[in-house]
Amino acid sequence: MQARNCLLDAQLGGTPRTFLTAVLGIEDARLLLDVAPDPALNRLVADGGTLLCRSRLDGVQIHFGCGPVRPARHEGRDAFAVPLPEELVEVQRREYHRLEVSPVAPLTCHIDGLADNASLRADVADICAGGVGLRLPADDERFVIGTQLQTCRMRLPDEGELRFALAVRHLEPVTVRGIGMRHAGCEFLRPSGMFQRALQRYVMRLERDRLAQARGLR
Repeated sequence: MQARNCLLDAQLGGTPRTFLTAVLGIEDARLLLDVAPDPALNRLVADGGTLLCRSRLDGVQIHFGCGPVRPARHEGRDAFAVPLPEELVEVQRREYHRLEVSPVAPLTCHIDGLADNASLRADVADICAGGVGLRLPADDERFVIGTQLQTCRMRLPDEGELRFALAVRHLEPVTVRGIGMRHAGCEFLRPSGMFQRALQRYVMRLERDRLAQARGLR
């Protein structure tokens, strides 16, 4: 992961606090991780906390827990040191086949009803019959695994605006055009029959267009 410059999404155990980090190296059976940009969060983490880290390597989601966390130094900079994790969990199974959304015809998910009645527009990275992958700001702490988003809407080509609810099922750091972000894998909650039919028609058109492009027909 260090060689691939993989980013990690780290969650402080027992809290919703998360931050982006990276593997700096391995020294004396300790894994060295980059610190967060927030000094107050760094003090909490370095006080013997535990971390749940998530990332993606070669298309496979990787999870591992580690701790206790101790402050350290690496090449003249602050770092976190944790004992090497005993195991890495690879998550590769998917119930649905996800399709990437073409940048030529982008989709935007509007999420309303956040804290303080705020709203957010998130780019849709991929979509399937069971859910969507959203691109979220890297430092947005309103989204953690299990968060339910009850008031979402999205306009699909030829289908109009659809309204639905989502649950965040996994989060992982990604880099999009040189900018660090989070990919949120979300599940549709209690979708109506009309919603499912409209979504199925859109996904079928998306798959048909993708196959046509691959065969050089377009």
